[in-house]
Amino acid sequence: MIIKATRIRTGSGHGKLLRHLLRTDENEQVSILHGTEHDLIEAVKDAHARHNTHALRHVIFSPDEPLEEGQLAWLQKMFREEFKADGPLFVVRHDKIRAGGKVVAEHYHFIYAEALGNGLVLDSRFSKRRHEKIARLAEMKFGHTLTLGKGTQAVIHALEANGQARQAAILRAAIYADDRTPEAAFTHAQHQATKRRSGQPVLPAMRADILNLWNAHHRILWDFISAANDVGLRVFGGDKEDVYLIEDTAGNRLALHRVLGLKKRELAYFMEHADQPAPKTSKRLRAQDVRQGGPILSPDLLRTVQDRLEDLAAIIRPQWTRAECRTEIISRPWRAEIRQLERMSPEEELSRHLEALIARMLNALFGWNLTVPVTSAQEARELVHNYARQCAEKRQSDVQQHFRSSFVRAALEERRKLREALSSREADVVSGLETGHFDTSLSPHQDTDPSPADPNPIVSTRRTRSGPER
Repeated sequence: MIIKATRIRTGSGHGKLLRHLLRTDENEQVSILHGTEHDLIEAVKDAHARHNTHALRHVIFSPDEPLEEGQLAWLQKMFREEFKADGPLFVVRHDKIRAGGKVVAEHYHFIYAEALGNGLVLDSRFSKRRHEKIARLAEMKFGHTLTLGKGTQAVIHALEANGQARQAAILRAAIYADDRTPEAAFTHAQHQATKRRSGQPVLPAMRADILNLWNAHHRILWDFISAANDVGLRVFGGDKEDVYLIEDTAGNRLALHRVLGLKKRELAYFMEHADQPAPKTSKRLRAQDVRQGGPILSPDLLRTVQDRLEDLAAIIRPQWTRAECRTEIISRPWRAEIRQLERMSPEEELSRHLEALIARMLNALFGWNLTVPVTSAQEARELVHNYARQCAEKRQSDVQQHFRSSFVRAALEERRKLREALSSREADVVSGLETGHFDTSLSPHQDTDPSPADPNPIVSTRRTRSGPER
C-alpha cells in the first residue's frame, strides 16, 4: 500500500484539484463517495479568512489489493488519529487499469481541510514517515503484501516508541528475510513530466512492455537486448558506473536495473555473463508469511541485535561519501569567489596585479612567505580544480584503504553472519543469538586528514594589504 499527500495552497483554489479528481479519460470509473464541491469552496474561503498558506490536504490511499468492507473506514480513522484531522471534505474512488491492461486497480482520494475547527492547522511534521507507518499497519491488519523500503527502519522505531512491539518485530523479521530494498522504476516527477509532454502516461506502459519482453525471453540478458533492439529500444551505459539505461524511440529513458528488479552489481555481472538467466525476483512477503516462517526474536533480543548492526554500520561506513569524493563537489565553495573575479572592474584588476607583483618582489628580496593573490578568474579556476582533484584523489585513497583494513573486513563478515542468522529463523540459530557474544574488539575508523594541500587554494577577492603587517 502506498499513502502520499499533497498540500494545496490557498491561492491555487480548489478548481484544478477538482478537475483532476473527476477526470474520466484516465480512469475506468470515478465514484464520489462523500462531499460536494461546495465543501471545498468553503474550506478555501476559510483558509483565505485565516490568512493560511495552505487550504486543502490531498491524500491518496493506493492499496495493492482490493479493500474489503470496513477497511477504508479503518484507514480514514488511522489518518485522522495520526494527524489530528477533522473529517474529510471530499472522497473519490478511482478504478484504473494498470499498465499492461490486465488488472483493474482501485485507489482513493481524500480531501481534508488544512484549517481545523479548533483554530489550529493540520499537522504535517514528518508526514512521509507517518504515512508509511499507517500503510505498514494496514498491510499487517488487512493481510496484504508488505512494502519494505528505505523508510521501514524509521517506521520500526516509531512503532516501538508507541508500544507496538509485535508489529515492529514482524517488520524487522521481514527485513531480514528479504533485504532487497524495492526501487521505483521512475519518480512521480518523471511520470508527470513525460505525461505532460506526450499527453498520456508513457513510463508505466514502457515499464510494462520491458518487463513482458524480459520474461518472454526467460530473463536472459543477451536475448532480451537483441529483442529490445528489434522493437526500437536501445540499451546503453549511463554516466554513472554500473548504471545502464534503456531508451525508446521518443527519447524516454529508464534505469534498466530498476525496471528489471536487479541490483546494479547484479546487472553488471549479467552484462559480462549475458547468456545466463537472471534469478526471479523473490515473492513479496505478507505478515502471516513472516509469522509462519519460524520463531520471531523477542523485542529485547531484536533491539540488541539491531544496536549491534548499527554499531557495525558505523564501523563499515567510510569517512567520505561518494559525492564528497568528486572533484566538482569539492570545488563548489569557491564558485562565489571566482564569480567575483569575473566581475572585477579594471581598477580592481590593476590593484590585484600590483598586489601580486609586490608580494612576489618581497618574497624574492627578503624571503618573506607572502601568499600571492590570483589575478584572474581563469587562474583561480585552475588552482581550485587542481586542489579539488588532489583532495578527491586523497579521499578516494582513504576510502579504499578504509575498506581494505582488517577491522572493516571483520565488521563486514560479522554483519553478514548476523543477517544470515536473523533470516534463517531456525530455533537453534535463534537460541545461538540469545547466548552469543559480539566481537567488541572492533572499533570505528579513525578520521583522516581531508586536505592534501592548502585548504584555501585561492586568496579571497576582498582587497588585501600588499605588505607585511607592522
